[in-house]
Amino acid sequence: MNPFLRSSIKLIARNGLVVTYKSASASAYNPSTGKTEVTYADYSRTAYPKQIKANQFNFPSLIGKDVVLFYIANNSLGFVPKVSDVIVYKSVQYRVTEIMETVAHGEIVLYRLLGVKA
Repeated sequence: MNPFLRSSIKLIARNGLVVTYKSASASAYNPSTGKTEVTYADYSRTAYPKQIKANQFNFPSLIGKDVVLFYIANNSLGFVPKVSDVIVYKSVQYRVTEIMETVAHGEIVLYRLLGVKA
């Protein structure tokens, strides 16, 4: 196993907590409401949430919003993170708006997901 992946798994398991990751799986148009409804597949994963302060240098479009950066190790996730997925942390839903990947030895070892309070 990649030593960087092993290290990511170990540190997130030690310092993280369990969150519910809702991966958007399909969408369908509902004629009665006139809107497109998205269905989600729920996963329970260990993540390390980091509260961040958005400013004009790092995330200027998110100033004044509740933003959390979630670190998730890439070990048998069962899904690929994508924008518009939802992470439930402390009973609050955060919509994934940006995905950053950390690559080591030719494979993705860590996802950093920027979540904005929905």
